[in-house]
Amino acid sequence: RVVSKGTTGLIVVFWLAVVVLVWSLSPWKSLPTLGEVYRALGKLWWEQGLGPEIGSTMKLIGHATLLTVVISLGLAYLTVVPFFRALVEGISKLRFLGLTGLVFPFTLLTGGGYSLKVALLTFGMTTFYVTSMAQVVAEIPRSELDHMRVLGASELRILWEVVVRGTLDKALDLLRQNVAMGWAMITMVEGI
Repeated sequence: RVVSKGTTGLIVVFWLAVVVLVWSLSPWKSLPTLGEVYRALGKLWWEQGLGPEIGSTMKLIGHATLLTVVISLGLAYLTVVPFFRALVEGISKLRFLGLTGLVFPFTLLTGGGYSLKVALLTFGMTTFYVTSMAQVVAEIPRSELDHMRVLGASELRILWEVVVRGTLDKALDLLRQNVAMGWAMITMVEGI
């Protein structure tokens, strides 16, 4: 049955209290205490530049995500034209390349620095996002396209209504998953 918001809140508070209690009573000396974590976080934030570094990371992931969305959705929506399907299929196969091996060619293309990080992260995220979105577009039932044709819609209107607007919910869900993958990749990209 459905649990009320108040009950859900109590459950969350209970489990957080259990975690904090287990953490504070932990017999392992290698696990820092709550006080040590608090002091270290303060030192990292105020003395060693954690705040600006987090801002830099947020800027990087935002920039790469914007480029990924534009490139991937453009390519995925172009798969309704048979001419572009082979291109998109080829790009989707690039997801099997490791980013570590691409550092050198991307450095030659971008010159290094921030643009190298954006390019690597965008490449990594785009190959996965375009694969997922091309599959979503391919799974659109023919009946939806035919229904719009019967209503007298032009091909551009069908593209907009059925392909773009009709898959927007899935595009946002896949974007959420893809940004999570981007966060996993960002440690390698920022380590350059």
